Formats: sequence, structure tokens, C-alpha cells
Amino acid sequence: MTILCIATYFKGEAFLRECRRQGCTVLLLTAETHASAAWPHDAIAEMHTIARGASDADIRRLVSSVARRHRIERVAALDDFDVEMGAMVREFLQLPGFGRTVAARFRDKLTMRTTARRLGISVPEFTGVFNDEEVDAWTSRVSPPWVLKPRSSAAATPCGRRSRIRSTAAARTCSSSS
Repeated sequence: MTILCIATYFKGEAFLRECRRQGCTVLLLTAETHASAAWPHDAIAEMHTIARGASDADIRRLVSSVARRHRIERVAALDDFDVEMGAMVREFLQLPGFGRTVAARFRDKLTMRTTARRLGISVPEFTGVFNDEEVDAWTSRVSPPWVLKPRSSAAATPCGRRSRIRSTAAARTCSSSS
């Protein structure tokens, strides 16, 4: 079995070694900035690098090139920041495992909270910031402090005014707590 492991941070050395120990051909896709890290080269058949912030098209081009020489059967994201890229590559190569929609449940904060609420899991009050009327209703119902959280990063911005929420890009989620 050939497994493409995606690690844009230096992580997953034990996983790479275990895959090799179990007889897998291990291909590593990592960020250029981590090419010289102390990867377990004895466990890795080939290492490929990509620029940080590479587009999906760039990643697909690189993966296509690798797939011409290797029959990739599995894709493993070794860090939570790589889950979305792994999902995109799986969809592109038509491989088993979850794609982007399912990956969003693990990376996109709005999707995580919406899914959790739908499943009956208790979550703090939240709203997407797509519609001014919904945001106004939410800010009238939920007392400050409010926190704006980008949907796919670890950042957060405290906000106590409705105008601050409205001025935020629609790609963010506002939540009453982190």
C-alpha cells in the first residue's frame, strides 16, 4: 500500500515509521520550510515540498506528478492544519476517506458548532455573520462580551459593539465565548 502523508509542520515521525514498519510505501508532502527537518528518512520513500500558502491547483499539480509514478492508495493528514488539504487530495484522487465537507466539521468553527448543535451537543450561543438582521437579533439576545472567530484559524477578536461585528468579513463566526 502506498500512503501519501501530508505534514506542513514537523510532526508525525512515529506514524511515518509505523507505516513503513507495516510495509507501506510512505510518500511525504511537507512545506518547503520543513524540508530539512529531522524527518525519519529511512521510513520515507520520497519527500515532496510545497510552498506555504500554495493554491489547490498547485497542490493538485504536484500530487498528479507523484501519482504518475506511484499508485497512491491512502492520504493521511498528520496535523489538524493539514486535514483540509488531505480532504482535497482525497477528492481529487477519488480515494477513500472523508472529503472537504466532512473535513469542515473538524476545521471550520461555524460548521463544528452548527453540527454539534444539530446533534444535541451543548454549545455556547453563536451566529454566522452573513446577515445583518440575524446579527442584530443575536446581539440583542446575547449579552457581551462577544468574540469574533475566523472560521478556520486559531485567532479570535474581542468585540463589544455591533458595528465591529458588521465590519467583519462574512467568512467569520461570532460567538459568545470561545
